[in-house]
Amino acid sequence: MHGFKDNKDRAWVLQLDAPAAKRMKALAAADIQDAIKGGETNLIVRLDNDPCLLVETLYAALKPAIDALGLTPEDFAAGLGGCIDGAADAMREEIIDFFPRSRRAMLRAEVDKMKEATTAAVEKLKSLSLDSLLNSLPSSVSPPTAIPSESCT
Repeated sequence: MHGFKDNKDRAWVLQLDAPAAKRMKALAAADIQDAIKGGETNLIVRLDNDPCLLVETLYAALKPAIDALGLTPEDFAAGLGGCIDGAADAMREEIIDFFPRSRRAMLRAEVDKMKEATTAAVEKLKSLSLDSLLNSLPSSVSPPTAIPSESCT
């Protein structure tokens, strides 16, 4: 079991079991078996790249506890603002722990490699000036003139 606190100071405890995995698949289209796939279809990669999918998956996994508190999906999601990293870490660890020991070692190694790659990419970006970063873009790509606003709906 892994837990996290939301911004309303509510403690959430994740425990992925077969019923939770079925809810995740049914309510969030997050199939836990995809955690052992490679590439962009890997569930852990998808959850790291898509915060909305992460929130939907957390909601599905925690639905009995959320229902017991009388929270709506929107109430739950609002509580994750500013706390998404702890929730993501808990979900990642629960996904790894869901599998038999032989698979856990492989998944943990993959997650460690993802973290190393992310850290290296961040360090590389920090070392570049904005001008050198923009100059390194292919000529077919132009820098944005404005940052679009997106919502998780």
